[in-house]
Amino acid sequence: MVSIFPGCCFTAKALRLASRRFAGNLAKKVQLDGKNAYLWRTEFEDYVKSILFGFKQGAFSCIIILSCTLLFLFMFCSTEEDHMITEFEKYSYRKKLTIAVAFLMTVMLLLGLYITKPYAVYADGTKVEDPYVVKAGNEELFLVEDKETAEEVIASVMEAYAPDGAQINSIVVDKKICAEDKTLERGGKEPPLVLTEGEAVSYILEKNSTDEPLFSVTINAETGSVAAMDVGEAYEETEDMYVGDTQVKSTGTAGSQVVTNQVTSVNGVSLTSTVVDTTVLQESTDTVIYKGIKEKPKEEAKPKHNAAADYKGHVMGSGNGAAIASYAVQFAGNPYVAGGTSPENGADCSGFTQQLYKAFWIHTGDL
Repeated sequence: MVSIFPGCCFTAKALRLASRRFAGNLAKKVQLDGKNAYLWRTEFEDYVKSILFGFKQGAFSCIIILSCTLLFLFMFCSTEEDHMITEFEKYSYRKKLTIAVAFLMTVMLLLGLYITKPYAVYADGTKVEDPYVVKAGNEELFLVEDKETAEEVIASVMEAYAPDGAQINSIVVDKKICAEDKTLERGGKEPPLVLTEGEAVSYILEKNSTDEPLFSVTINAETGSVAAMDVGEAYEETEDMYVGDTQVKSTGTAGSQVVTNQVTSVNGVSLTSTVVDTTVLQESTDTVIYKGIKEKPKEEAKPKHNAAADYKGHVMGSGNGAAIASYAVQFAGNPYVAGGTSPENGADCSGFTQQLYKAFWIHTGDL
């Protein structure tokens, strides 16, 4: 009978762990998505837990019945010679009775402690009796359902911090990240909260984006990207065009190349990026341009002429108003001759004016 209680405890825990493993593996085999797999497993475990609870209650009832039967046998089952028992037999009887009562109280106490075992809960109220705690160094971060969930959370965080499509060279974490079995305290006011995998990953990413992160993940990786290659220019000399003239013969096309960068990031934020290699995928072609080398013909020299000849009366030649007036005074007193053009022998107004301007190389046209 002493082995009944440990057997109940170990059997219940073994069945509970087996149910988790069985439900998780079955969910993977039928390829349920993450949310439905989690709900299905939780429902299955609740069903198994209800069976275990009945099993524990039944074991508790069996122990009480057996203990009471034992007491009854010791206390009330006697032979016809009970009135003739010796003092030694009375002492032995009381000793056995004391042992039986002590055993019964011990079993009831241990079973009561097991039934009232502390637990943690999800946000929806689902109980978790044996949670795991995720730690960064010596700091406890949060609780998860089991060790497998803790490992998946850590792997998801590392994947979130890795550059897309990168080849990881090294990952360095400034604190040791681990998962340990959490011992819950009895008598707490409220059970501690257990996070799902998604909640735990979001919690870490949010905290690590602040000025005081939970821990720092430094990743050294190589990333590749396709970049365009610039179009060049090539010139061909031609005698069909004058010097300084150009004309596009053919338009070039841009090429492409793979650029490999070595990237260092901390908690998903890139700190350095250095080009370490380039691989040409498609060569670019140059734009070909004709360039003239033919000398331009020289312009013939034009004869010099009065600048005033291009437009009547609007362009002045040499001389100024004072010089012209000083020159005209010497002809004062000469006779007026209608239609005349000689300042010395006689001229009219227009003829006199034309001769004055002509003397200074100023073309006035027909006045």
